[in-house]
Amino acid sequence: MKRIFSSKWILIILIDFIYVTKNKSSGYQFLDNFFKYLSVDNVTLDDRFQCEIDVGNNDLGSPQPLFIRPGTSMLIYPANHTGILTMKKSQQIEVFCTNGFSRPHEAKGNLVSVSCAYGNKFYSNGRLYNLNEFSCRKFPHHSVHRSYKEKCFNGGLWVDIGFVVEKRLIKVMNVCHDPVTEQTYYVKYRLTPANIAAQQGLNRPKFFQDDFFPGKEINFLYTRSRQRETISKILKSEELGHELVQEKGNAFLSRGHLAARGDFVYINEQRSTFHYINVAPQVFKKLFLLNYRKLKQELSNLFVFIFQWQSFNGLNWRAIEDGSRRLAANRKKTFDVYTGTHGVMKLNDTDGNEQEIYLDPDNRKIPVPKIFYKILIDTSEKSGVALIGVNNPHISIEAIRRDYIVCNDISHQIKYIKWRPEDIRRGYSYACSVDDFLRNVPHLTNITVSMDRRQLWILINLVNACLGSVVASDYINNDDSGCTININGDLSDVQPLIIKPGAAAFIYPEDRNGIIYLDNGQEIEIYCSNGFNSPVGIANLATAKCVDENLFEVQGVPYNFKDFSCTQIPTHVARKTGKKCYENAEEVEIGFDVGNRFLKVFEVCHDEIREANYYAKYRLTPANEGYQRSYPRPRFITGSFFDGKNVDALYSRAVQRETIAGLIGSFQLAETYIEATSDIFMSRGHLAAKVDFIYGSQWQRFNALNWEAIEDGTRKLAADRNITLDVYTGTYGVMNLRDSVGNFRNIHLFVNGADRRIPVPMLFYKVLLNRSDNEGIVLIGVNNPHLMFDEIMSDYVICTDVSDSINYINWQKTDISRGYSYASFASCSIKVNGDLGEPQPLLIRPGMSEFFFPSGRDGIITMNENEQIELYCSSGFDSPSNAGNTVMASCTTGNQFLFNGIRYNFIQFSCKSYPVHVARESGARCYNNGYIVKHGFDVGNRFLNVYDSCHDKVREENYYSYYQLTPANDGYQAGFPRPNFITGGFFGGKNVDSLYTRYNQRNTIAGILGSYDLALQYIEETSDVYMSRGHLAAKADFIFGNQHRATFYFTNVAPQWQKFNALNWVAVEDGSRILAADRNINLDVYTGTFGTATLRDIYGNPQPLYFYVNGSTRQIPVPKLFYRILINKADNSGVVLIGVNNPHLTLEEIKKDYIICTDVSSQINYINWQKDNIERGYSYACTVNDFVKAVPHVSVSASKLLV
Repeated sequence: MKRIFSSKWILIILIDFIYVTKNKSSGYQFLDNFFKYLSVDNVTLDDRFQCEIDVGNNDLGSPQPLFIRPGTSMLIYPANHTGILTMKKSQQIEVFCTNGFSRPHEAKGNLVSVSCAYGNKFYSNGRLYNLNEFSCRKFPHHSVHRSYKEKCFNGGLWVDIGFVVEKRLIKVMNVCHDPVTEQTYYVKYRLTPANIAAQQGLNRPKFFQDDFFPGKEINFLYTRSRQRETISKILKSEELGHELVQEKGNAFLSRGHLAARGDFVYINEQRSTFHYINVAPQVFKKLFLLNYRKLKQELSNLFVFIFQWQSFNGLNWRAIEDGSRRLAANRKKTFDVYTGTHGVMKLNDTDGNEQEIYLDPDNRKIPVPKIFYKILIDTSEKSGVALIGVNNPHISIEAIRRDYIVCNDISHQIKYIKWRPEDIRRGYSYACSVDDFLRNVPHLTNITVSMDRRQLWILINLVNACLGSVVASDYINNDDSGCTININGDLSDVQPLIIKPGAAAFIYPEDRNGIIYLDNGQEIEIYCSNGFNSPVGIANLATAKCVDENLFEVQGVPYNFKDFSCTQIPTHVARKTGKKCYENAEEVEIGFDVGNRFLKVFEVCHDEIREANYYAKYRLTPANEGYQRSYPRPRFITGSFFDGKNVDALYSRAVQRETIAGLIGSFQLAETYIEATSDIFMSRGHLAAKVDFIYGSQWQRFNALNWEAIEDGTRKLAADRNITLDVYTGTYGVMNLRDSVGNFRNIHLFVNGADRRIPVPMLFYKVLLNRSDNEGIVLIGVNNPHLMFDEIMSDYVICTDVSDSINYINWQKTDISRGYSYASFASCSIKVNGDLGEPQPLLIRPGMSEFFFPSGRDGIITMNENEQIELYCSSGFDSPSNAGNTVMASCTTGNQFLFNGIRYNFIQFSCKSYPVHVARESGARCYNNGYIVKHGFDVGNRFLNVYDSCHDKVREENYYSYYQLTPANDGYQAGFPRPNFITGGFFGGKNVDSLYTRYNQRNTIAGILGSYDLALQYIEETSDVYMSRGHLAAKADFIFGNQHRATFYFTNVAPQWQKFNALNWVAVEDGSRILAADRNINLDVYTGTFGTATLRDIYGNPQPLYFYVNGSTRQIPVPKLFYRILINKADNSGVVLIGVNNPHLTLEEIKKDYIICTDVSSQINYINWQKDNIERGYSYACTVNDFVKAVPHVSVSASKLLV
C-alpha cells in the first residue's frame, strides 16, 4: 500500500480513473488489473481507497473541530501509536464546531456529517473537501457539568469536563472535587495507545476558574506576589516568604496539571485540561536546605525552600506521565487513569514548627498537596499499579520514609518509567500495588484488582516493554534544553516577524521575562516583507527549526537567531475591514500582510469625516511587560487616511499656536496655552501604546506623566496577576479653551473655515476587561492642564470615581498639570455564550415588554453599576431557591449581581424548567384573510413578543413571519439544544410532525402523482433529497436560547427541500445577520413563502404538492418560492432575496415560471451563495417594489436597493 501512495503519478492515475470515469464498473476492473501489475496482493479495493488522516501533520483545520463517531458521545481516534486515523471508504464521521464553521463556507450550522472518499478527502453534501478545510470560527467550547446525584470521596462533587454536542456530552475526564476545602482529590480519564501521538503546538489557553471557587480570583492566588504574601503569613516571616517565592526566576508554586494535556490526542481535548479543578499547587525550583537563623543570627532547625521547575514537575513526574503513555502504546493497552493528590505539604515557620501550606490560608482552602499519585488500571485484566511522587524535593530522606511512604514500595520492579525514584531533587518517587495504596489513601472505592495479577507491569518478561520499540525510538528526551529567543538581545536591528507556522499569529514570550521558549525540533516562520539581508539567498518567508539554545536551522544550515535580519523593517499596513463602529465610523485594522495571511496588531475605530479616532482595541498579556526595550521610534504616518493632509505638521508647536489663535481670537493668548520651550504643548498621544506592542492630540505633560503611569500600571497588572486583558483605549468629547473674552471654544488641529477636523480630545480613557472572570475597570484622564479644579469636577468627571480602590497605578491623580485622572468600574457584563444558567431565565428590561439584549455582535450585555435587570421563570427559580418567578438583580461588578442582599454570579440564576412560550392570535388580520399569530412569552400582565406570523387557517399555510434583525443578533447563543416542533393549538388537531416523515411524504406524493415508484425518485430513502421543516423566522436570527425555542412552531415553518434549506437558504439567513452586524444597521425582516410547488405525475403533467390530502381537502401546501424581505428604514433601502424550492426542475422551467421579478442579484455581494445551483436552491434577488407587485403579501416599499 505504501509503495502505491508514495508515488504521486500512480496516485493521480488511480484517483482520476476511479472518480472521473462514468463507467465505474470498468474503472474498478482496470484498477484491479493495475494493482496486479504493481504486484500488490491481498488488498481489497476498499482497502486501497481508505482514508488516512495524520492528526499531527496539518491534516486537520485550525481552529480544529471535534471529530465524532456518528450518533455517539465518543470522539474518533487513531487506532494505535502512529497518530494515523484510518477510515474505510464511505465511512462517516460527524464534524462539530460550537460557534459554527469558518471554512468551508458551505458548512452551515455547527454539526455536519462527512464521509470518507480517499486519502484525506471527504464528501460533504455532494462536494469533495480535504478534511483540513473544515475549521471553526472559534475552538469548540468545553464546559463543566456537575452530577448532583453521584458523589465521590468525602462527599465530593463528581464533575464531567467535556463538550456538549446537541444533546450529547463528549466526555474528556471526570473530576472528584471537594467544594468545602476547594481541592481536587483526583481526575479520571482513559489512556489508549493513540495518546502517545498527541497533537503538538497547543497555544496554551488561560485556566478556567468556572464557579468552583466562589469569591476568589484563583489566577491571582498563583501570582508570585500573592504566594509571597501567603507563605510569609503562614510562616510568620516576610523575609522567609521572599526567600521562598522570588521576584524573578522559577521559584514559585505552579499550576500542576492532574490530567496532563499530553495525555490527550486532540488539541481541543488538551484545551479542556485548563480548568482549575484539574490542577493543584505543585512545587517549582529545586530546594536547597539552608539554615535561616544561622545566616541571620544563630543555628536553628528552620528549612528554607527554593522551588525549581526541573525538580518534580519537570523530571520524575514528567517521566511518570511519559512512561504511562509509552506503556499503553507498546503494550497496545487501554488504561483507566486516576491522577490525584493526597495530604497537605508542610514547611517550618520561624519557630521551627511545621505549618500546613494553603493558597487560601485564612479559610484553610486550596491546599498545596503532600503527594501526587497516578493509578493505572488495565480493565481488561483487572491489574494495575500506583505511581507516587513527593511534592517536596528537598525534604530529608528520613522524613520521607517516616511521613511520605504510604504503602509498600515496589518501584525497584518498575522498569518502564525512565525515572530516578530516589533522587529527592528530581521528586522522590515510588510505586505500590493498587490495593495497598488505596488502603491508606481511600479516594477510590470502586476499583478491584486481581490479587494474582496486581503487579502486572513489573520486571518479569519486560524485555520489550520500552526498549527497542518503534514508539520508544520516536520518543524525544525531555531533558533536552530546547531553544530560547530573548526579545531584548537576540533580535537583529532590522528584525523579521516571528510567526506560528501556517497561522495568522505571532509567537510571543510566555510571560514578562521577554523570552520565547521552543522545544527541540519545533519550527517557526520568520518573515521579511522585502526579503532577508542575512542569510543571503532566502526569500521573504522562511521556516526555522530549533536546534539548541539560540541555534536555528534554515534550509539545512544552522544560524544564531540574531543572524536573521531583513533588508528593511517589515511593512505594516492599515486597512479597512468593511465593518462599522461608533457613530458609523469605519473599523480599521493595523498589522502585516504575510502572503495570504494578515497578522493583526490592533484595531481602530476611525471617523473619516471628523478625522477622529474614537478608540483602539487590542490585547494585553503577561508577556507584554517584557516588551522590547529601546526600539527606535519611526515617524508617524497617515496611511491612506486624513485626506492627504500633512498631519505631522499640524502637531508642530508653531502650527498649534497658529490654529488655536484663530479659534480663540488671540495669538498672545495662544502663546500662553502652547509654550515655546516647556512641555506645555500637544503631542501625538498613542492610543495603542508602542510598548503595548494612531494617536489623538494629547498634552505632553499628561502624556509623559499620569497617562504613562496608567500605561505602565496596566502592563504590570497583566503580568503580576498573570491575566490577559482586552484593552480599549479611546478618546471622548472635544477639549475647549477660553477665548479672549472668556468663552470656551472647541479646539481642533485642522481648521479651514467651517471645516474643522482632528478634534483635540476632552478625555482619554482606557477600558480594561478581564474576560476570564468578567471584571473590568475604566481609567480616565483629563486632557487639559489649563483647567481649574472646580471646572474638572463640574464637567470632566463623568462617572463615579473609584480610583481610591486602585493600587496598581503609580499616578498623582489629582495633579492637574500631570493630567487629572480617575477611575470607574467597567460596569457589569453578561456573556450570552457562557454566563446564562441552565435552564436560563428570560432577561427583561425592568417593567418593560422587551428583552434585555446585547448592544453589539459580541454577544455581551453591558450594564452600569446598580443598574437592574429583571429575570423571569414561568415555573419559578431553581436558584436562588427562595425566589418566586421574578428576580430583580442589581449589577455590582463583572458578572456579579445582587439579589435580596446576596451576591451571585449571573450563571447561578436558573429556572426549574424553561420559560413557557405561547403562540396566540392577536385579532389582527393579514394577507388573504389570514390571522396574525404572535409568538412569545406571557410575563404577568406583559407579553414579550419574539416574532409574528401570518397564518391562513383554511389552507393551513404560513405566508410570512415578521421580526427585526439588529447587529446584536449575530452574537446569538450558539449550540442551544433544539426542541420538538409543536402546533400551538393550530392545524385542527393534526399530527403535523408525522406529515414530515419521509414515509408519509412519499405516500402523500405518490397519491398526488399516481405512482409510488415516481415518489421514491423524488423523496429518496437515505440521502438529503426530502423535505424538512423549513423555519421562516430562523432560530439563529434570535439571541437567546429561550427565543430559539419559541421558533419551533408549525405556524413558523413550511415544507422546504433539505438541500435548499441547508445550503443556499442558510447562506441567505447567515448573510442577513452578518449584514446587519457589519454595517451596524437595524433591519425589518419578512420571511415568507409564495405559490405552490409542482412535480410531474405519471403522465408528465405538473401537479401541485400538499402535505395533507384527504379527498378534496388539500392543506399545508409545499411552497414554490421562499423569500426574505430586508428593509433598512434608516435610509429607506431594501432588498428581496428569493429561493426556488424545487431541486427537480430544469433551468428552463425556472426561468419560465419561477423568476417573478427582475433579478438584481449581481449587485448583492453580502450573501455567500451559489445562486445558480439548482440542487442547492436556485436563488436570485429583486428590488422591494418590484417584488411586492408580484407578491402582495405585505405593504412595504423601499426607495433604493440595499447593496
